[in-house]
Amino acid sequence: MKNSHCFLSLMPLLILPSLAATLFYDERFHFGIVFLVLPISLLALVMGLRKHGQYSVPITGACGICLLLIILLIGEESIGEIGEATLTGAATLIVGFAHVRNFLLGRSQDCRPINNSE
Repeated sequence: MKNSHCFLSLMPLLILPSLAATLFYDERFHFGIVFLVLPISLLALVMGLRKHGQYSVPITGACGICLLLIILLIGEESIGEIGEATLTGAATLIVGFAHVRNFLLGRSQDCRPINNSE
């Protein structure tokens, strides 16, 4: 239950895109989702980093988040609707992979926390 923040932060990524497709087609909704998910995801990834010490996890998550931001900024006009959907799906999978890896590393026996008292 202690590491549930990883899965809880992943839930908006899984649920909200389907809501966006059906209920909220407004571009402001997409900005809101990204800026809601951004701090939650970064917080979860940093908390996991402090627990397990694997820098590759937050770097992977940050790459996925940056890709989401780039897609949001360049928009559908530049890459088309299919391109935007494909890249958004890929970015979501990258962030999701980072969160699952974060969760698994946090629960592993090889967990090596970062010591800030040095």
